[in-house]
Amino acid sequence: MSAGDCALPSWFTDLKKGVVVKEVPEAPGVKTMLIKVLEPYAGPQPGQFNMVYVYGLGEVPLSVSNVHGEPDLVEHTVRVAGAVTRALLSSVRVGSLVGVRGPYGVGWPLR
Repeated sequence: MSAGDCALPSWFTDLKKGVVVKEVPEAPGVKTMLIKVLEPYAGPQPGQFNMVYVYGLGEVPLSVSNVHGEPDLVEHTVRVAGAVTRALLSSVRVGSLVGVRGPYGVGWPLR
């Protein structure tokens, strides 16, 4: 079997590359990360969430906590709840690459 015979799962091919451009510690075990999505990405609406992937570990659903008027910038506030969120808090820093899938869910207007 060659590498060309192996089909990647659709969830993996849907990943967009993102880089953490800012992090703010909010409380012990809680931080906010601003992620710049480096590939074409439909910016989220209020009420939507993304799947954020830590390479080599897994992914976790995270609600969007803020948008910055640019569709490629998205903010997530994270607290420790398991292995992936622990890695997001302890290992992922400004400049780290993460995967982003989404946005998912039905958004709603603010007005």
